[in-house]
Amino acid sequence: MFSYQSLILPFAFFGYAAFVNAAVFLGGGKGSFEPSISTVATFSDHYIARQPHQDLAHGLWGAARYLVFGQGKEGVIAGDAGWLFTAEEARAALPKAELDALSGRAAALADQIKIVGGHLVVVFIPTKMRVVLGQVTAADQSGKSLKVAMAERGVETVNALDVLGDPQGDFFATDTHWTPQATRAVAALISDRVPWLNGGSEFHEKHKAAENFSGDLVSFVTTEGFADWIGLRAEKVTRFEAIASQTGTLDLFAAPQGHVLVGTSYSADPRWSFEAALKVALSQDVINHALIGQGPFAALEQYLENPTPGATVIWEFPVRYLTDPKLAAGGL
Repeated sequence: MFSYQSLILPFAFFGYAAFVNAAVFLGGGKGSFEPSISTVATFSDHYIARQPHQDLAHGLWGAARYLVFGQGKEGVIAGDAGWLFTAEEARAALPKAELDALSGRAAALADQIKIVGGHLVVVFIPTKMRVVLGQVTAADQSGKSLKVAMAERGVETVNALDVLGDPQGDFFATDTHWTPQATRAVAALISDRVPWLNGGSEFHEKHKAAENFSGDLVSFVTTEGFADWIGLRAEKVTRFEAIASQTGTLDLFAAPQGHVLVGTSYSADPRWSFEAALKVALSQDVINHALIGQGPFAALEQYLENPTPGATVIWEFPVRYLTDPKLAAGGL
């Protein structure tokens, strides 16, 4: 049945469009439109920058671009059914010489851990494209090469791809990160593949209330307010903590003997619950030194400025970083 209410949003959209077009094209002066603009991308940047309400303009333009062309801004790759992927995962491989240098850099860090009586376990996290789409990227291939190189140097390695294969449940649709389902599976894999990591301190999960959040890739398409309108639904996560069981042998006043976790936001962000999953799976305390937004090497290098003697270090390493020129240049 026809409803005049259904016309409110279209009329509002085109009414606003008429207003901002007048502001852009008829405003004159320095901010007016120049016919020399020749590409859609350049035009959209020019267009949005001159809107009276830039956030609203960004949201509308981004939503329209996604609906019409199935695209977002540079930095994101739009898949089917509201799935988004970071363009970092589709980069070309670094030259072999640079990959060899990264391997040497990682080996040097492993040697530093050995010097203080510790051990290193590297956990390689596959790309979201590999798990969700089944696409083997250059980053995944580079991760495989680094895993082999580290193993040849006597470093324990674990490939999370061995247990990550649920295209709907292991990663969030609009976020770069893995889910608590995935972290549980990977923690159990580590316990199975590296059994000497298992301790005698029992932990159990304590669940938090489910929470909604906007995936970190949504901002590469539109604003949060328009995301739901174009099928980019809010994500839901139920995080959990690891609580020491009363029957366990954890001694809070004993010398530090828990494992150390370093890595990226895959470990640092408590929403994904990787630290908690490790405690439960390994029956061992885990001290989290992971960092958000600084790449896989930064947290380990910072930790090694004041390492815990004899500690085992679990290094969470997303392979998508292995195609980043910044990493090859000594950053991240």
